[in-house]
Amino acid sequence: MNADEKQFSLNRAASKSKFLSVIHTAAFTNVDLHRIFETVSINLSRSTPEKGFTPIGRSVISALEDYLRWGGFPEILLAEEPLRRKIIGEYADLLYYRDLLDQFSIRNEHVLHLLLKHCLSQPATLLSPHKLFNDFRSQGITISKNTIYDYVRFLQEAGLLYTTPIYAQSLRKQEQNPKKIYLVDVGLMQAFTAQPDKDLGRKLENLVFLKKRTSAGELFYYAEGHDIDLVHRGDSGMAFTNVCWTLDPPETRRRELASLAAVRERFPKARLELIAHDAGQQSLPAPIKRLLAWQYLLA
Repeated sequence: MNADEKQFSLNRAASKSKFLSVIHTAAFTNVDLHRIFETVSINLSRSTPEKGFTPIGRSVISALEDYLRWGGFPEILLAEEPLRRKIIGEYADLLYYRDLLDQFSIRNEHVLHLLLKHCLSQPATLLSPHKLFNDFRSQGITISKNTIYDYVRFLQEAGLLYTTPIYAQSLRKQEQNPKKIYLVDVGLMQAFTAQPDKDLGRKLENLVFLKKRTSAGELFYYAEGHDIDLVHRGDSGMAFTNVCWTLDPPETRRRELASLAAVRERFPKARLELIAHDAGQQSLPAPIKRLLAWQYLLA
């Protein structure tokens, strides 16, 4: 191990409480992404899609893209890229062996590892314990549904995972439908995938979720004929938000606008938002509000 590896390597003897404190700190630093860039906010305000970005604006866009690829843990972002995956792997090892197996007295280590891999590699997707139960059974793994529910709860209690229910008036329907999962830090995906640029759209949605959860109110996903990524219900009313990486493909644009237009018929007073990294040049039909991701995150 060279000097750089030693400098950025995690101490495997770190206590559970110390590592959990890192996880919980990340939960707050991630949603306050704008603080990272507060010194350049004035320069960013001068940048628009029509005028192009100032040099500092472009650097912030690059920083956001790097953040989505590697997450927000300081040790990872400060390391050279070849070392980043090694550090993330050590994070995952500490999380698995010390902060989950030990703290929750896990009996079925294999199932927990499979569940951890499933959740960390698929942010902003639906998690169905019933489907996981059937998948495990098809692989010859004997486990109860209650154990899967318990293990998902352990991931939440460890501060690693957040879930949102489906938007429904019936609490029973909310409980019967899968929850949508979000990660405390999208960089942890790299412990199980070799492609930092994979699923940038879902990573961006994850980051938007972390931003929205700082606001008072409740968060849901919507699936009534059309899908809406995030629903926020607060004192100021309802807000329906779709998130995508780019609006350039005509099919993507049609799909995102169609779902928001359908929601408007049912919730005429709700705010409608479309957040994208690349929002394109075309205007959107009122009252849908187009937001560039970096502008939303800095607001």
